[in-house]
Amino acid sequence: MSIDYDPVFLPFDLFPSDPNRGIDIPPSHGTFTCTGDITSSSSIKTVSSSSPTPVRIYSSSILLMPPVPDMSMPLNVISLVGTFYAFIIGFLMKQLLDRATTKIKDQRKGKKSKNKMQKLVGRIKKKIARFRRKQGAESN
Repeated sequence: MSIDYDPVFLPFDLFPSDPNRGIDIPPSHGTFTCTGDITSSSSIKTVSSSSPTPVRIYSSSILLMPPVPDMSMPLNVISLVGTFYAFIIGFLMKQLLDRATTKIKDQRKGKKSKNKMQKLVGRIKKKIARFRRKQGAESN
């Protein structure tokens, strides 16, 4: 048995302008060719192997209902974008206020704010001091 299948799709330009009506999808068809000796049960039709007869079968057409836009879609988009901006602005404001408040607290306590290089040097010095303490503890 061999099956030839030809899908038929509409180009984008040929879709109807009225989405409430739907889109007619044309029927598909299949062509079957019987190979070999087949005799029907009533002995009326006999197919010989020398002349195979193709049989074409059609399906029914389909009315496809595409999604129809409604008036709540712009509201949904505005709500989603507004929520996104609220998250971004809220996060940025929190970060900025945290940095500003820690800076003000440090200035009131008399601490000097360190830049990144000074913080890195301080961490390295702490690790070296910890390493020396471990070496001194192991030698005793």
